[in-house]
Amino acid sequence: MSLVQRFYDANAEREWARLTFEHEPHHSLEFQVAMHIMAKYLPPPPARVLDVGSGPGRYAIVLAEQGYQVTLFDLSGEELALARRRAQEAGVANRIEGYEQGTAADLSRFAGGRFDCVLVMGPLYHLIDESARLAVVRESLRVLRTGGVVVAAIINHLGVARDGLTKFPEQYSEPGILDLAKSFTLHVATEQETPFTEAYFAHPLELRRWYEEAGAETIGMAAQEGIAGGLREQSRRLAADPVAWQNWVQIVLATCEDPTILGGSEHTLYVGRKP
Repeated sequence: MSLVQRFYDANAEREWARLTFEHEPHHSLEFQVAMHIMAKYLPPPPARVLDVGSGPGRYAIVLAEQGYQVTLFDLSGEELALARRRAQEAGVANRIEGYEQGTAADLSRFAGGRFDCVLVMGPLYHLIDESARLAVVRESLRVLRTGGVVVAAIINHLGVARDGLTKFPEQYSEPGILDLAKSFTLHVATEQETPFTEAYFAHPLELRRWYEEAGAETIGMAAQEGIAGGLREQSRRLAADPVAWQNWVQIVLATCEDPTILGGSEHTLYVGRKP
């Protein structure tokens, strides 16, 4: 079992809660921007969606509630088991076409052109080898129908550097912090106690290059935390005022595709079409 799989098997409930306003207002922006982008670019329901790296089904369940037919695919069996329970609780089990476990670099169980949309909301930042990341890109396009849409995410190193001022300021006195100036790999020892697992932090334009070189037509990119990137503590304070918070959310959504801020948020979204 891989380090990444063990991490997510052990943290399924935390991953379900992570994107909620109650858990962390700043993280909820990541979810709201993603749903905003999907509403703009996805074909309408009942289109068929493959959610690669689905985790416990945060995106999949909302899409199923909207009428999409969704297949969940994840490395973690525990995440998929939780997703199955949550889908039943939400009353959308009849719109879930499957819960499949495997690695995102190999989608060979699915026929080419089977899906109208593919989500890749996590795997690209947990695959250390570039060859595996590029395999995910190719596979996500292979299983798309012609004209289908892919939505993919990375953790971008520029946003991590900014977010670090709040999350790990003590590390800025260490020489290793200079790695944040470029795309880099986070290595985590098996025995290490950590709030995260091994990951690859990319430049936003790497994500676009991967997909364009694989043949996709770029139709959009977005900063997933928008102009709120790195503003964790400030977001918590503002969230105490419901009106102010909702106004802030609307500003974030209205500006998330501004190309001048793509590097400033912790996650970057790519939207492409299979020609």
